[in-house]
Amino acid sequence: MNKEELEKQISLLKERVVANKTMNEGYESDLSKAEKQLADFNKPELTPEQFGDLEGAIQSAVEGFDFSNTDMYEIEYGIDYDGKVRCENFEFNDSYELIEAIVKKVSSLFAEFVEKEEEPVVEQIEQPVESQPVEEEVLLDPMPPAELRESEITHSKPSTEDMESLKQMAEEKKQNKEEKTFKKRTWFGK
Repeated sequence: MNKEELEKQISLLKERVVANKTMNEGYESDLSKAEKQLADFNKPELTPEQFGDLEGAIQSAVEGFDFSNTDMYEIEYGIDYDGKVRCENFEFNDSYELIEAIVKKVSSLFAEFVEKEEEPVVEQIEQPVESQPVEEEVLLDPMPPAELRESEITHSKPSTEDMESLKQMAEEKKQNKEEKTFKKRTWFGK
C-alpha cells in the first residue's frame, strides 16, 4: 500500500464508523491499524539485530554517564514542621549532555546516507562491447576509377581573346537564366 491508498482507506473507515454505529468495533480496530500503518509508512525498517544494537548503545551511553556530578542538579530544600530538612524540588538541569552522549553512541551504529551520482561499475566498464559484423555495401553501378593524367601548367597569362570569349560565355549564361525565370503573378494589382 502506498500513502495515498492508506489515506483513502482512513477516510473511508472514518465515514463507516460514523454511518454505522452497530458495526463500530470492527471498523474502529481497522481504523487504528490503518492509522498505525500510515504513521509507520515513512519509518525505516530495522532488523531484530539492529534493535538489539540500538538498545545496547543507549544502555551503554546511560550507564557511562556521570550522574554523580552534583552541578547537574538543582535542589531546593525545605524544613518540615517537626524541624526535619526535606527536598522540596529536585531538577536535572543538564539533560542535553545525556542526550548528546546517547546520540553519539547511537550514531556510531549507522552510516549517514549520502546521495551520490551513479558511477559505472567496474564490471560494466570491463564488459566487451558486442559488435555485429558490418556487411559490405555492394554498389549496383560502380563508377570506374579515375585515370591519371598529367596536368597542363602554363606560365603565361591568358590572351585577350581568351578573356573576351570567357566574358561572352558568362553574358550568354546570364541572359539564359533571366529568360528562364518566372515573373511573380498577383491576382490583385497591376
